[in-house]
Amino acid sequence: MTEFLKHDAIQKELYHATRTYLIFKDETQEHLLGFFTLAIKDLDISKLEIKEKKKLVFNGKSPSKVGVAPSYLIAHVAKNDYFSKEFSGVKIIEEALLIVDDARRSIGGKLIILDSICIPKIMDLYKQFGFREIGETFISQIGQELQLMVLSMPNSFD
Repeated sequence: MTEFLKHDAIQKELYHATRTYLIFKDETQEHLLGFFTLAIKDLDISKLEIKEKKKLVFNGKSPSKVGVAPSYLIAHVAKNDYFSKEFSGVKIIEEALLIVDDARRSIGGKLIILDSICIPKIMDLYKQFGFREIGETFISQIGQELQLMVLSMPNSFD
């Protein structure tokens, strides 16, 4: 957790590749409860079946001709286990979804993706918010088994 914040988060912020949001216990900012990182990413849907593509692409687009779909990426979700009794991963996801929804209402977009570690408890947390598994599991650069998950947001006119 600290390693990412000290090195990667700052570097990616400087290059405007991501934004990392820190969640503190109070205004003193002494106790970090958790954080998450947001980015924009093209989701490769070229190998998905047409039926699955239809769920992901915008209305009016022919799914057979679409190879990528723009999406918001929720990455590096982490919580401080020291505060686990008073702060849960649910709050981190809620905060991330609020920020993505604000951006989505301003500039558009429909999909939110994340790479979940393949631990049932964590995947179930994401499923509570409507995320679903898509594609096959894969191994990360640090050797963790991950599952791509996607959430298709409703039209922003509601």
